[in-house]
Amino acid sequence: SSHSVIEDKPSHLKRFTPGYQYASTLWILCNHLGAKYPAEVEKWLVRLLNQTNFYQKKRGMWYSYLSLIYKAHLKEFSKAIDTLLDGVRDKTVSPVDLADIVYRARSYTNKKKKKKKSKSEDLINELELMKENIPNAESFPSIQIHALG
Repeated sequence: SSHSVIEDKPSHLKRFTPGYQYASTLWILCNHLGAKYPAEVEKWLVRLLNQTNFYQKKRGMWYSYLSLIYKAHLKEFSKAIDTLLDGVRDKTVSPVDLADIVYRARSYTNKKKKKKKSKSEDLINELELMKENIPNAESFPSIQIHALG
C-alpha cells in the first residue's frame, strides 16, 4: 500500500520521502567508495538501477559509473559493455547522460582487444542503430563568454 502512495506523489515531492533520501545517500557513497570497495558499490548501483521510484534523474550516471566499476576495478569488460548497452536502451536516461554513456562506450570500443571483439561489435552496432536518438555535443545549446580586457 505504501508503494502506491509513493508512486502517486508528484515528482517534486518524492525528494522528501525516505526512499529518495536513501537512494541519494547510496549514490553519494558510491562516488566516494567506488575505488576502494568496488564489489559493494556494484551491488548498490545494481540496486539503484533496479528501482524506478527514486532519484531517477541520475540513472544515466549510474549506468556510466557501474560500467566504469566493471571495467576498471572488477576487470569484467563484458559486464561493462552490457551495462552501457542497458543505459543506451533505457528510455528514462536524459539526453545529457546518454551523450556521456555514448562517449564512454566509444572509448571502450576504440580500445577493444581481440578476445573482447564480439561484445564491442554489439555495442557499436547498437549505437549505429540508435544514431538519430543519440545527442552529440553540437545538439546542446552553448554560449561563449568574452572577457573585456
